Amino acid sequence: MAKRRGISLVELILTLSACCAILTLSAGLIHRAMHAQTKARRFADGERSAWRLGQAFRRDIHAANRATPGDEGDGDLLVRLTLLSGVAVEYHSAAGRVERLLLAKGTVQSRETFLFPAEVTITVTQPEPRVFALAVESPVPTASTKDAPMPAYAVPISLHVEAVLERHAPLVEVAAVKEATP
Repeated sequence: MAKRRGISLVELILTLSACCAILTLSAGLIHRAMHAQTKARRFADGERSAWRLGQAFRRDIHAANRATPGDEGDGDLLVRLTLLSGVAVEYHSAAGRVERLLLAKGTVQSRETFLFPAEVTITVTQPEPRVFALAVESPVPTASTKDAPMPAYAVPISLHVEAVLERHAPLVEVAAVKEATP
């Protein structure tokens, strides 16, 4: 009997079919992994923005000697804070974005942006005379029908920060003046 050298056409087709099936499954797995990573990044970005905003708001309220909440007719202004040296800090919100502006002599010295999903609600209230509260809330996802699944891609954000005016005024004032001077 002669030795066989090579492969048959059927063996080649079966091998190629198995390779195609493995590649298809791998592509689906990579797609799902990348999608999960995107969702995790969006969630982490929201958490990071909430933490940074909470820290900055608390620090600014504690250092301020006067605060003026934004009015309905004042556009996107949430609150305007005045520090002892006359430096002002303003918080503005629009479409899921909060901007912190540091103003010295009427000009913007620095700008910090905190990004959130567009559907969040951002409010600043004054529950007591010297207490200010910042709230960032994402809407609670609901299913439209009984059998419909809950929205899986909503980023849940719930931030509530309360701070008292002039709590750390002498400590933070020096840092704010250094930040405001060119």
